[in-house]
Amino acid sequence: MPTNKRKSSAARPAREHEVPQPNSDSVVPSSSIQKQVITSPFVVTLSRQAGNDAHATAAARTIWYVRPDSIWASLAKYRNFTMKDHTYSVHQYAVISRPQPLPEPLHPIDDDNIQCIARILEIRALNPANVYVRVYWLYRPDELRGGRQNYHGTQELIATNHMEIVDALRVLSPIDVVHWKEEQSSGIPQGDLYWRQFYDVTTQMASVNPPCSSELSKCTSELNPGI
Repeated sequence: MPTNKRKSSAARPAREHEVPQPNSDSVVPSSSIQKQVITSPFVVTLSRQAGNDAHATAAARTIWYVRPDSIWASLAKYRNFTMKDHTYSVHQYAVISRPQPLPEPLHPIDDDNIQCIARILEIRALNPANVYVRVYWLYRPDELRGGRQNYHGTQELIATNHMEIVDALRVLSPIDVVHWKEEQSSGIPQGDLYWRQFYDVTTQMASVNPPCSSELSKCTSELNPGI
C-alpha cells in the first residue's frame, strides 16, 4: 500500500491549476466494506486572495484550505480510480450522490441520495477503504441567486469554485459535460450537458452574461425550443 509520509505544519492552500503529482496510477475503492455513513473527514475552506488585479481569474484569486491538513497531505495521490467497471480520472466529470442539495439549503433535508454533477480535481487514498475525491460542483441555473434566465438552455450547467472532498463510494457514474465557448463555436452543443458561465461562491456572483444573451430572442428559441 503506497503512502506519502510528508507532513504539513500549517493548512496547505490548493489551487485548481496545480496538477497533483500521483504516486501511483490507480486505486480501486473497496465497496465490500460496509460504512454506516459514507462521508469525508475533510473540510474545505475558501477565501479570497487580497489584490486589485481586475484581470485575474476567480480561480487565481481564490485559495482553498483543506483541513485536517496533515492527514490530507499524508494521503497517496492517484491518477484515477475504478468503481463498478468505470474508471474516473482527474478533470473528468461524474455524477455524485450528495446528502444535501447545491447550494446548501438553510434547513437541511433528510435525504442521502441527491445526485449532483462535479468535476474531479484530485484523487487521494489511505487504502482501498478510504479513497477521497476533491471536486468542483456544477450548479443548475435554477440554483443561482437570480434563478434561471431565458438564455439558459435545458441542458445547461454552471461551473463553480464550490470545492468539496467526497468519499469515492459516493461516485455513481461518469457523465459527459462540454465547455461551450460561444465565441469559438458555430453552433450550440447538441444533446450534451454543457457549461459556459462561471459562478464564484465567495462573491455569489456569476460571470458576465454569455455572448448569446445579446441576441436574446434568437438564443432563447434555439436553446429552449419549447418557449
